[in-house]
Amino acid sequence: MTDQSSVEQWQAVFQPMSMLTGTMQKNAHAFWNIQAEFLNGLQAFAEGWFQRRHIGTQAARETCQRMCEAKTPIEWFHEYQMWSMQALQRLMTDSLAFHQGMQKIAEGTSPSVVPSIGKEHGSVVPAKTSGQARAEA
Repeated sequence: MTDQSSVEQWQAVFQPMSMLTGTMQKNAHAFWNIQAEFLNGLQAFAEGWFQRRHIGTQAARETCQRMCEAKTPIEWFHEYQMWSMQALQRLMTDSLAFHQGMQKIAEGTSPSVVPSIGKEHGSVVPAKTSGQARAEA
């Protein structure tokens, strides 16, 4: 490295950052917008989850009362069966809400990150599946 190139490098350090400022600002805004969306999604999921737990607890208490008042084993089993079907429905709703939340998060983050990497280098290189990677190894 010559003294001249060293001087030029130091001069470049003190140049205005106008070229980088726009990109940094865009990336910072995108990052924090994604964080806000992520937190909003988690909050909505958690609120829904707690609401379903409250409903489930109330349903279990009511079912327990009806089971204790059942006059025949068939009545008792019917109450239990109705409660278990509702519990399974809540579980499926939890699963669907979780899946939709994760899908929204993935859609919110991947388009902003992955395509920008490919655009900077002029092309987008498709990711290899684990099967393709093993076949090449």
